[in-house]
Amino acid sequence: MFNCITNIKKMRTTCIIPYYNEAHRLSTVLDQIIRVSVIDEIVCVDDGSDIDHTSDMRQRYPMVTFVRHTENLGKTKAVESGLERAQGKTIVLIDADLQHCIAEEIEHAIQLFHSHNMLDMLILRRVNDWLTVRLTRGDVLFTGERIMKRDDLKKIYNKPIQRWQLETAINTYMMNEHKKVNWIAFSGINTVKVLKTGLWRAMLDECRTIADITLGAGIGNYFKQVLFFARSELRDTDK
Repeated sequence: MFNCITNIKKMRTTCIIPYYNEAHRLSTVLDQIIRVSVIDEIVCVDDGSDIDHTSDMRQRYPMVTFVRHTENLGKTKAVESGLERAQGKTIVLIDADLQHCIAEEIEHAIQLFHSHNMLDMLILRRVNDWLTVRLTRGDVLFTGERIMKRDDLKKIYNKPIQRWQLETAINTYMMNEHKKVNWIAFSGINTVKVLKTGLWRAMLDECRTIADITLGAGIGNYFKQVLFFARSELRDTDK
């Protein structure tokens, strides 16, 4: 299932999937991810879900490594836990609540990333996201679906990052280090929070997330990202 083509096998690829209270959605995503032949390793991190489904998930997906936090620490810490166990030189970050996650699209993106030696990160842009999200470039800036080098992700964690600041921290690092970042169209979209937690909890969580992002990036840096970060699509014909 994880037999990679020769040139990508030399660059062992790990997929990290953080999740919290969404084991059923994770199963839908994993059913696609395990079909991606150019992924060598999958690490799923349960960030302290109310109900521990780890044992059941391990039985269903024996080829996947499952890690569990005893308390909810936030997405940033969950990804860090996955990174500590990852063996790959290339890291694929995937959200557990994706809808319309298609294995062939992810496989193509990974192959495209490895075929461009000068590329430092490839963002899977949620082109089908809500219009309000796309107008503020949230479909690029805040998408959890990214392919990048392990060494870069480790360097990002050298500085303190709070619960929901991971994506903006990655963006900031890539801009400050003058890294080459492009995006590719992706069908997947995140599940709307109100469907997961209810209206009032969703509104509270959204406010906390926005506050985290704003504090982490800073207003000036946020608008810099909106205006300049990852403006170009990577196409199959690009050299």
